[in-house]
Amino acid sequence: MAPRKTAILSVYNKQGLLDLANGLIKNDIRLLASGGTAKLIREAGFDVDDISAITNSPEILKGRVKTLHPKVHAGILSTNSESDEKDLGEQNIDKVDFVVCNLYPFKDTIAKINVTVEEAVEEIDIGGVTLLRAAAKNHARVCVLSDPQDYAEFLQELDSGEITEKSRQLYALKSFEHTADYESTIADYFRKNYASPYQHLPLRYGVNPHQKNSAVFNKDGPLPFKVLNGAPGYINLLDSLNAWPLVKELKQALGLSAAASFKHCSPAGAAVGVPMTQEEKEVCMVADIEGLSESALAMAYARARGSDRMSSFGDIIALSDSVDVPTAKIISREVSDGVIAPGYSKEAFEILSKKKGGKYMILQMDESYEPPAIEQRTVYGLHLQQHRNDVKIHPKNSFDSILSPKDSPALPESGELSRLRFLLINRETQQCGVPHEHSLLLKHASRFDSGSLNGQVIGLGAGQQSRIHCTRLAGDKADGWWMRYHERTLGVRWKKSVRRAEKSNAIDLLCGGLPKSGIEKQEYESKFEVVPPPFTQEERERWLSQLSEVAVSSDAFFPFIDNVLRAHRSGVRYIAAPIGSQADSDVNPSRLRTAFPGITLRRTYASTVRWRLLRPLEDGSLQTFRDKAFIPSKPALLPKAYFIAIPSIQKWFRTTHHDTGRVALNHPYLSKFGDAIVPLEFTRLFSASAANQDGDSFQRAEVPFYMFLEWTKSATMETSERLYLAQASLASLPEALKVDLPTPEIVAKSGMGDIYDTNIWMGSPPTYTPLHRDPNPNVFVQLAGHKIVRILPPEMGGKIFAKVQNALGRSGSAAFRGEDMMKGKEKRMLEDQVWNDSSMLDEAGGVGYEVHIGRGDGLFIPKGWWHSVKGVGEGITGSVNWWFR
Repeated sequence: MAPRKTAILSVYNKQGLLDLANGLIKNDIRLLASGGTAKLIREAGFDVDDISAITNSPEILKGRVKTLHPKVHAGILSTNSESDEKDLGEQNIDKVDFVVCNLYPFKDTIAKINVTVEEAVEEIDIGGVTLLRAAAKNHARVCVLSDPQDYAEFLQELDSGEITEKSRQLYALKSFEHTADYESTIADYFRKNYASPYQHLPLRYGVNPHQKNSAVFNKDGPLPFKVLNGAPGYINLLDSLNAWPLVKELKQALGLSAAASFKHCSPAGAAVGVPMTQEEKEVCMVADIEGLSESALAMAYARARGSDRMSSFGDIIALSDSVDVPTAKIISREVSDGVIAPGYSKEAFEILSKKKGGKYMILQMDESYEPPAIEQRTVYGLHLQQHRNDVKIHPKNSFDSILSPKDSPALPESGELSRLRFLLINRETQQCGVPHEHSLLLKHASRFDSGSLNGQVIGLGAGQQSRIHCTRLAGDKADGWWMRYHERTLGVRWKKSVRRAEKSNAIDLLCGGLPKSGIEKQEYESKFEVVPPPFTQEERERWLSQLSEVAVSSDAFFPFIDNVLRAHRSGVRYIAAPIGSQADSDVNPSRLRTAFPGITLRRTYASTVRWRLLRPLEDGSLQTFRDKAFIPSKPALLPKAYFIAIPSIQKWFRTTHHDTGRVALNHPYLSKFGDAIVPLEFTRLFSASAANQDGDSFQRAEVPFYMFLEWTKSATMETSERLYLAQASLASLPEALKVDLPTPEIVAKSGMGDIYDTNIWMGSPPTYTPLHRDPNPNVFVQLAGHKIVRILPPEMGGKIFAKVQNALGRSGSAAFRGEDMMKGKEKRMLEDQVWNDSSMLDEAGGVGYEVHIGRGDGLFIPKGWWHSVKGVGEGITGSVNWWFR
């Protein structure tokens, strides 16, 4: 006969307790209960034993110790193993099968007015938490109930025979959540009482004055900032903590002092500290600031504030460097709510602390602080979680490719730095704003005047639901910014009583559109000694036509030409935007060059934080490669241009455009080997509207090398019929070509020295190799052009490949370039999962690596690691790989 089951009950909230006790007794379950719980059950006429009946110990310390006893917890934690059964038998302990427990009302206690710490401490449950955690841990055998709302469903299931495994799992989860919330509430209470203001700082109010109990705190240690003056509010900190990473990352990426003006969690302006012309100082209203030209930080903030003075009114200021006197003087006369910076000189602090009647918010930020990798937010009571957007943006590796018209001029360094600023500012706008915003930035990239470089935001369009409206908003602001440099605007004569904010508003009206009549017109005209005549449409168009060298950045695709058309009207010559839209061809350089000669499109593949950039090894020594990559079987990027000395790089290719790195094949040299037989892949690309809805056509054939050489002479990115020399074995090629590709030392000496094959890959982008894995370790070297490689761990890649195969109702091999992979649904599905961030990648979990390689760069891909490769840019891309062990 099976032994009688036992339940332990110890509850503070006694709602539904008697119905539960009755149901348990009906199912012949013995009841053990603590103090008040046992008393209520017994008074209702039900049979119940005190817990002391099995512990032989009474409740002590005024009830603080009731259930903390080996006979209680051994009964709960025991499994059905022979060793546990033996231990229980020797100690005369019975198993516990059910635990019903909820905790002292700590939340209710601390919510009372004037409650003391001593009173709160008495409501910290010890034994109850231990009961719940023990039972939840052993949920494979024990059923734990922590919520009275679950009693009815539990009894219904119990009456049917037994509690299912799934129910025990969910009850255990709820118990752990109950104890976790309980512990969190206690920690919050002590943090507030014991660690304020260093780890917990109360705020004046929340987003609105009626939203009380607002605070900022850090669970992992002290707050990373100090309040030196004033009292921050909720919105103040949202702006401050979103603005700070922007200037920090600008400084890290560019090595220049940086400043940002934030309003409502988005940048109103941002700039780096470079010399200003006298004209720029006048436009930014800082011409009279003593020491301005000697302070890069002051010039950075003057530009950040000066890009859109209307939006910056009442801003939060973020500064990358310690604040000096010139910067403080600029801030002191502007309407601003606060500043965050890593430090302040004594004189600067004295100036700032006098603002707003001594209440101006001054925060000092810890430059070394790095937030946790996982970030969370609560929306409508639900918790959202993601990996923080911690991708490092850098001038050398943040853009996948440059696409530009043939014979376009060199891309100036200022254009590169401006686009980098865009990415950083755009990211902060995107991640702190409302989801699904399409944020767009326009920057003045390189207006040279008296040898100086103007680097600042000149128009930002954020928060719009339509991408074209973002573009128009940013373009209109950029136009207004440029109109402020017109001699008529610079020559305005103000009345002496006009304040700075009134000047900014009047200039905005003059440059953007004047009121035609009424009080508004009278108010506008009252600011001037001599009312300036309005700009005619012809004057505006003539002046705006002089704006040039502007760059534009978007956090989303530019799939339609309307965005480019509008941006170009505001002087745009450089575009930084993701690609991956089905309508990418609308903003292809071949189309852009017709309307906008010289425009350059800088493009990136859409990517989320789960693709991490693979960092290069610290050196290229054989020992480092073996220790860090080959032996542990981890992917590794070799140091930049590690393989640049390979003879084929110089002999097989020639540079046709030095500024973009575009290359072509060296036909005079390679044509000597035109009769060699090589494997070619022939692909015909169909548009989405074509009759062939099943995708591109694909064939593979062995043909003379000269056919490929002839095709490359006329191939462009827009060519629909494409040839790709793919996986041509070096062993089958002429001896002279073999000499041009000597085996690298890391291939010959890292392992056993066995080289299975050496393969050559050549084509005109876009080239593509679908997701697959290699049967041997692989060293992959880029000889010419650029490629992006995405790499997935064996298990993760296997899940994705298997799901694609299952969705197609088939099974397939991923160890070679199978024909099914290269066309139709399988090609599209594999490409979607790896390159378009689709659902299967989310389900597979984990993190993949993304590698950007150019001429002379090398990559190690371990055996079994999945990878997909895309050739990007223009011209020719060429690669070689060695399979070895």
